[in-house]
Amino acid sequence: MAAFRTDFNYLDQDTLEKTNLFSTGFSTWNLYHLTFGATWVFQDKLGITMAFEYVYGRNPSDVMRTNLTEPSLENNLYGPDGLPTTANYYNLNISIGITYIFVSE
Repeated sequence: MAAFRTDFNYLDQDTLEKTNLFSTGFSTWNLYHLTFGATWVFQDKLGITMAFEYVYGRNPSDVMRTNLTEPSLENNLYGPDGLPTTANYYNLNISIGITYIFVSE
C-alpha cells in the first residue's frame, strides 16, 4: 500500500506581516508526504505492519530574523537584518504495528 498527501498552508503571509496578526500555524511551508508500507499475516492470528513516510518541504524565500555573522555595537551585537535564506525540511518516519487476534473462530 502507498499514499501521497500534502498539507499546504492556507496562511497569506503578506497579510500577516502587514497587520501583525497572530497565526496558529506551525510554519508557512507546504509539505509533501510519501507513505508506503506492508502488512504480513501469520497463522490468521498475528499481523505485523511496517510503514515508512518521507516528508519534504522547502522555503526558498525566507528572511533571516537573527544574524550573528557581522555583529556591530550599533545593532546590539547583531548583524544586518532581512538577509534572504533558503530552508529545506526532511523527515523520515518509521511505524511498526502488531495485531494479535485472541478469539478463535
